[in-house]
Amino acid sequence: MGTCAVGNATWTGFRLRDVLQRSGIGAGASRVQMRGADRPVSDRTPHFVRSIPLAKALHPDTLLATQMNDEPLRLLHGAPLRVIAPGWMAESCMKWLTELTVQEDEAQGYYMETAYRYPSEPVSPGVHPKPGDRIHMLPIEAMVVKSLIVRPSDEMVVRRGRMVIEGVAWTGEGRVT
Repeated sequence: MGTCAVGNATWTGFRLRDVLQRSGIGAGASRVQMRGADRPVSDRTPHFVRSIPLAKALHPDTLLATQMNDEPLRLLHGAPLRVIAPGWMAESCMKWLTELTVQEDEAQGYYMETAYRYPSEPVSPGVHPKPGDRIHMLPIEAMVVKSLIVRPSDEMVVRRGRMVIEGVAWTGEGRVT
């Protein structure tokens, strides 16, 4: 796997739920906050902190990964320890994991309260929901269906008649049909 943004990998490690259950989960807990070893490059850049619902953390496929494609996890991919939340966007797969906190509320900070959020209802083009309007903005979690047609390409001239159309489609927790 190269340094591109999207790829497929086989992850090996141990279940996050086993760690959480062994450490004890307090009453009222609903989120797991994650911090990594990465630090902002500037004092004006917020620290990257995310949280996921406890139900996702306890899912049997959610891992604390130590290996990728049957090799020790490399630094570029989050070594020595990385959260893998299958079917969820990469920002929920914390690299360089240093800390987990089981808590009642969503993590605080820019990346949970402002960035990586989407409107819960359609908005008109050019209209932006107000930052901090948590009633109308939801955290990005599971991937939605995405697709890409690779053939014919934008540069191809398509002639009348039969044409083979090729592409790919993927989704998070849904099904591609």
